[in-house]
Formats: sequence, structure tokens, C-alpha cells
Amino acid sequence: MTQVNVRTGDSRNPTILVLGALALIGLVAVSLSALTGPRHGGDGGAAASGPAPSAGKPGPVCAAAQPTPEDPNVTEAACYLRDGDDLYLMASVKAATPAPATVYLWLTAGSVYAYPAGGPYAFPRTTFTSTAQEFRHLVDMPLTRGVTYYVHVSTKPPGAGVPNAIKNPTVTGHSIEVRW
Repeated sequence: MTQVNVRTGDSRNPTILVLGALALIGLVAVSLSALTGPRHGGDGGAAASGPAPSAGKPGPVCAAAQPTPEDPNVTEAACYLRDGDDLYLMASVKAATPAPATVYLWLTAGSVYAYPAGGPYAFPRTTFTSTAQEFRHLVDMPLTRGVTYYVHVSTKPPGAGVPNAIKNPTVTGHSIEVRW
């Protein structure tokens, strides 16, 4: 949480006191809304974690959509978005006929698992339709300039299990290269 110090100046000036109090209330509200954001995008709709990219910035870069190995009815595309020094892992997923699945995203540096700690980031149990849904997760660790990273997506039907991306770097799902 951001600490805020408000200096009100002369305590006999009510205008400065009111403006200082309003500024403090606004900053507390912004800080609280940042703390209550979801860890997983599990509401069943298109999901995002992290703030939306700034206006006027380039849009997502995506690899070609490909059918998932477990269900050829479902197609997925690995994507990313650079917004200044921020990198968003992204996926675009849709299905020819309604299909439930969980979307997993992770980042590798070459063939070494890099992010997130503990295993791929999950957007659990979403039902996909013919309209593509976008999933986005902000990488909240520093990235090294000059390193080639890969954003991976794997969309799994119920009961298929989590991709073992940490212990088996050949588990890639579909991916796209990001030169940082």
C-alpha cells in the first residue's frame, strides 16, 4: 500500500483542510481497489489481472491460433503486450462449440521456466464459445534487457491437470517469442 503524507499548512484555513482530506480519501480508495483485485480470473468471462494498458500504446502481439492437443474444438493463441516497462502474458481462446476449460499462462527465458513462481498462472473453468476471449496477466517481476522470453499458453479441459512447466521445459503449450 502506498503511504500518503498530507501537509495541510495553516490549520486555521478550512479550504486547505478540506482539500487535504479529499486528496487522502481519493488515494485510500485507489489503494484499496488495487488490493482487492483478483489473483485468478475465475469469473468465467474474459479476464485480466493488472491495470489496463495506457491509451495510445500498441496492442497485443499474438501468434497464430492453433487447436489445443486435448480438444481440437478449442483454439488458443499465445500473446503478449508491452506497455512501457510492463509485460503482460496474454492468451486468446475460443471454441467451435461450447467447451469448458482452464487457461494457463507462463513465461520462460529460453528453455528455463521463469514466471510465475510455483507454476503457471490459471484462469479456472471458463466456458468457451465461438467468440474469442482474452486473458491477461501482468508479469510482476523485473525482466532482464537483452533476454529472449517466451509466453506460453495451454488450455486444458476439466480433469486434464496443470501443465508441469517448471520440471519439464518441453511442456510449452503454444508460445510466442518476446525479445526484451
